[in-house]
Amino acid sequence: MKISIKKETLLVILEALFHDDSRSIEDGNCIQFYHFLLDTLEREILEIPIKQDADISLCFSITELLCNFDLINDKVSWDYKGISEYLKNYGGLSDAEFQVSISKFRDMYTSIKNDFLLGFS
Repeated sequence: MKISIKKETLLVILEALFHDDSRSIEDGNCIQFYHFLLDTLEREILEIPIKQDADISLCFSITELLCNFDLINDKVSWDYKGISEYLKNYGGLSDAEFQVSISKFRDMYTSIKNDFLLGFS
């Protein structure tokens, strides 16, 4: 997959999954943000209490999706429904577990994005 298509796909994923239509992450900074987001999520997964297994599963699933979206391009529809179905299936989550966890990750994503944009990396 060409780098320009990877960038476009990443931006579509961020918009669909995290409802990020702010355009503050764009073609010029999306690669740096991609690495910052992955590094932060990989640290966050270690901080999630073991009892919150749905959150751990979703965090792992999001990380795997972000790391491999170019390899699974043909298997996922890059809209909210397609991405959420992929994440639910990959993580073994029910609809209710997914909805509760994704709302936490949307808040976390907003914080991660703000840290990135403010240079707290």
